[in-house]
Amino acid sequence: MSGVPGVWRLIVDPPRPGVWNMALDEALLEAVRAGEAPPTLRFYRWAPPCLSLGAFQPVGAVDEAGCKELGIDLVRRPTGGGAVLHDREVTYSVVLPPAVAGRRPRETYLRICLAVLRGLEGLGVRAGFAPAGSYRKTAGPSCFARASDYEILVDSRKLIGSAQVWRSGTLLQHGAVLLEADREAWARLMGQSDAADGLVGLLELVPGLTFDRVAAELAAGFAGEFGVKLVLGSWDQPELERAERLAHEKYGCPAWTGRV
Repeated sequence: MSGVPGVWRLIVDPPRPGVWNMALDEALLEAVRAGEAPPTLRFYRWAPPCLSLGAFQPVGAVDEAGCKELGIDLVRRPTGGGAVLHDREVTYSVVLPPAVAGRRPRETYLRICLAVLRGLEGLGVRAGFAPAGSYRKTAGPSCFARASDYEILVDSRKLIGSAQVWRSGTLLQHGAVLLEADREAWARLMGQSDAADGLVGLLELVPGLTFDRVAAELAAGFAGEFGVKLVLGSWDQPELERAERLAHEKYGCPAWTGRV
């Protein structure tokens, strides 16, 4: 099911636990890499709330006991970057084969961010890119306490956290688009008082926005930037079976979550 040139699959999922969300994204990455699925843009939510670690972050960088006390799941992403507390947000994942992703990760990252900017414009949000050289290695574990080149800011506050992984030229990029944040929980779980000082939620900028409205405008932004048609689709059985294996054998295992 490699698809038709110029046509991407769009998946809009119900809320799921973090283990399942990460397993589905990796299953999708493998399907696209194998030529079994077309380029796919997915929007989803998290239930219960979940803190996700970047692929290379030590689990000790966050308050694991605090997650358990607050009823917040803990999962490790296949993508890099810093920790994110997923609760009231719109998360996207986009998976692109080599023919679409190209060979220059930086340029592809920029193009995806331009697509997101288009979507934000449709919501009436005036946003821009972080200036070159913004990244700070000492900013702590929180993804939203730092901004890399091309990440999206509103009045110097970070709105979206993004991260990538590449396999055999196939790209998976995650993006967490905040609606609003529990700043006290961010500070506690990241172990840094300023963990949420530099972030902003969409509902602070445009009250009344819903998940469906944000997802629709972001989808339109991707379609416009990449010049493609998005066709609403669903998971096929092999993808779901692969995701179930990954949830059981990888993302649900302490050995993966706790690895350094």
